[in-house]
Amino acid sequence: MKKKKVLISIIAIALVAIVSLIGYLIFRGNQIEFNDLGKEYEGVFLRNTIERAILFVSTFGLAFVFTQIVNRGIKKGIKPHLKEGQKTFLSNYGVVISLVLSIIAGYLVQSYLAGQFLTLFNLAWFGKKDSIFNLDYSYFVIVTPIIKNILQVIMIYAVAMMVYITGMYIFTINRYTEGISFEELKTSKFLKQIITMVYVFTISTAIYSLLSHQDILVGDMLKNRAINGIYLTGAGFLDVNFRIWGLRIISLLLIYSVIRFVSGLKKENSQKMVTSIFIVPIAIVVLFGVLFIAEKVAGTTNELDTEKSYIEHNINATKEAYNLNNLENNEIEKAEELTAEKIKNLKTTLNNIPIISKDIILNSFENTKEYDGMYKFNNPMLQKTDKGFVYTTPREVDLKKEKTNSDKVYKYTHGNGVVVTSANKVNKVGSIENISENYKETELNGIKIKEPRIYYGLNTVTPAITNSKQGEEIDYPISLTEFAKNTYNGKGGLELSFLDRLALAISTKNNTFLFNSNYKKDTKTLLNRDILYRAKKAIPNFIYDKNPYMVADENGNLLWAIDAYTMTDRYPYSQKLAIEGQKGGRERINYIRNSVKVLVNAYTGEMKYYITDKNDPIAMTVYNTYKEIFNSYDEISETVKKQFVYPKYLFDIQARIISIYHNTKVDELYRGDDLWQAAGSDSTYIDQQANSDYVLLKEKDKEEKLSIMSVYTPKNKKSINAYLIGENENGKLKLKLNRFAKNDNLLIMDYIKSQIAKDSTIQEEIKGIGALGTETKSTPMLVPIENTMLYIEPIYQTYINEKTAPVLKKVIVANGTKVAIGNDLSQAINNLFTNTITSLEIRDYEAVDVLVEAIIKQNKELDKSLKTNNLEYIGKDTEKLKSLIRQLEEAKTREEKENANKPVSTENVEKNKETKVN
Repeated sequence: MKKKKVLISIIAIALVAIVSLIGYLIFRGNQIEFNDLGKEYEGVFLRNTIERAILFVSTFGLAFVFTQIVNRGIKKGIKPHLKEGQKTFLSNYGVVISLVLSIIAGYLVQSYLAGQFLTLFNLAWFGKKDSIFNLDYSYFVIVTPIIKNILQVIMIYAVAMMVYITGMYIFTINRYTEGISFEELKTSKFLKQIITMVYVFTISTAIYSLLSHQDILVGDMLKNRAINGIYLTGAGFLDVNFRIWGLRIISLLLIYSVIRFVSGLKKENSQKMVTSIFIVPIAIVVLFGVLFIAEKVAGTTNELDTEKSYIEHNINATKEAYNLNNLENNEIEKAEELTAEKIKNLKTTLNNIPIISKDIILNSFENTKEYDGMYKFNNPMLQKTDKGFVYTTPREVDLKKEKTNSDKVYKYTHGNGVVVTSANKVNKVGSIENISENYKETELNGIKIKEPRIYYGLNTVTPAITNSKQGEEIDYPISLTEFAKNTYNGKGGLELSFLDRLALAISTKNNTFLFNSNYKKDTKTLLNRDILYRAKKAIPNFIYDKNPYMVADENGNLLWAIDAYTMTDRYPYSQKLAIEGQKGGRERINYIRNSVKVLVNAYTGEMKYYITDKNDPIAMTVYNTYKEIFNSYDEISETVKKQFVYPKYLFDIQARIISIYHNTKVDELYRGDDLWQAAGSDSTYIDQQANSDYVLLKEKDKEEKLSIMSVYTPKNKKSINAYLIGENENGKLKLKLNRFAKNDNLLIMDYIKSQIAKDSTIQEEIKGIGALGTETKSTPMLVPIENTMLYIEPIYQTYINEKTAPVLKKVIVANGTKVAIGNDLSQAINNLFTNTITSLEIRDYEAVDVLVEAIIKQNKELDKSLKTNNLEYIGKDTEKLKSLIRQLEEAKTREEKENANKPVSTENVEKNKETKVN
């Protein structure tokens, strides 16, 4: 007996010792990784570790006590059926089982709830309450999800305990007894223990359900009326007055039905048990019935009047959530075509237009032999500098699969500098013109770079071990076969002991550090060199832009600029939007802020966080939690701020929302009468891609700027009615919506391109470019110049079977109805007035069948207004119907004229003659 107790004690101590050792090594490995991020991040690691430790110890303690209580109950329940003094498996190993289960529970809970209690204790408030529950928005956005997660843990634990109790009873009864009757089982502790867990599970589920009722604030409004397949977000009339009360009653009935069922089970009252099972399903059916009747009754009144205030909540919340309240709206009265005189006045601007695209830049670099296998280029960024518009492209190390792991870690450790390429000029043969591509004396945005080497970037996904026994690193190519050498001399990286390397090997599952004979006394290991992983490692609370770009500070340091976002799908009443998820697939959001900028030194890995929007409570909650790592946005120098751009990720999301919410009149939104789509897109409005790009913007009486632009067209139209502009103005983001007059005919790119494809003269010139073994590639673009749009289509020649860079051969330009082609942009623009080749046929009328559908729809809306005797909407609907009928008359007249002007085929003439003879 004593030997067994000693054995059990040894097993328990050994188990705790092994877990503690593994836990320490993982702890130490994580600590080393945070040390590598910088001293200021040690506090972040310590705070996170303390929270996890408290969660683990608390969960372990509670789980151990509860499991021991459960074990004691099982032993008492089984004892009457055992022989005198008979011991069971649970009697001998109960403590060990409790320890194992508690360790597992502690590990899972601290992993699942990590960071959430820190968030609760450092919560920042929106200072805005909803109109239904009268609670601050922070409660819905931040607090409710955390409470739900805690309830889920309790529910899972209750279910796990039920499985454990049942399994242990079955195992013990089968192994140590000759069987137990159902009557005996009922009177044993088994039923009481299961019932207790059922109560815990039911109460947790009911509370969870009550919290879920608040989701009507972010649910679908007007479920019978979608706007082009999209439902407005928020609680509507039926939700507020019927659905929420029904769901609350069902939550309470759930608890009542379970208590009633247990009571029937104890009293062996089968009728009571059966009726208890049907209480909640019947309540759900009744709720649906009440909602159906209420919906029918509401249908007899004007739905728009009933839902008007709720739709207004949706409009206001959407503008707030997507930061559109400061959107600048501009009306362009008349789109003016370019004239020869304007061309003369705008000569400098037109010469600065970036006609070279990112794809051409990347394609050219990929086909440069000097870079082949040595460097990789990811994200050329258009910038405005003193030398005009240029692309800046980081020259990162290429860690191809062909390279050995040893080469990646010791030799090919870094990239080198930034290639600066003209965005509007090509060399004599038509290839891209690199303004700066040196390895030593390099510059970025007019700033001389002190240290061009890139040890931290997007492509540096492996650790680097520097100053090792392997010798110097490869620096840059001197020729195709000769390379310069270098040894890292920066502040980044750590000197690691063997124990540190062991800890890292276990925590990162990477054996590069272990049993490595290449380490010397002053060898440095550079960890987490992927800048996005590095940022996520420090603060995983943000969503990081996948397309960071390079800037230079006044001291000549190369810095990666990463935009960080806060998002949620729980902002009350704000419209939901489907976006690409960070881990693939699709996810929905209804709030976004670009509240944080991260600057990462490309040589040292030093990382700094800057708060850009202190009015964002989600970002301020993170700030309250880790104040020591955040800096004021004012601390960024003006030199760096000038190089920032409006983030494309944020802009595209805002552009999609504006496609519906440019018109904030309730009746227009309700009926979907004024929806836009991204030019060239056929998809549903709010679910489409924005088709945005960085362009030169030249507004009237202003200097040209670097902006990001998205173009809109109305439903079933080919002409542009507006374009959205995003700018970085003195370090602040600015959004402008420029609208054209309705009678302007500025055509979208796809339509212009299709018209050009029909012109035989232009097509002959393009065919002349082609030669055997070559193909042509074009990159069309629209550039806003004062009050018009200039269509530009550079045409490149590429060789099919050779690795050569694209060569610019021709440029097509179009403005208004004029189209011309030239050998370069300047010649093409001049040809618009001296040698215009063709004119575009503008056909952007509504099709007759489309107008007929619109008239039918509008007539139904008028009928609804007449039924409810709403004089305001009767007048509006009548005017809209008249306008559509006038458009139909015009369309029919045009169609008849076009048919009259069409030549009659000989075949049709002969048929007509035959008919007359007969």
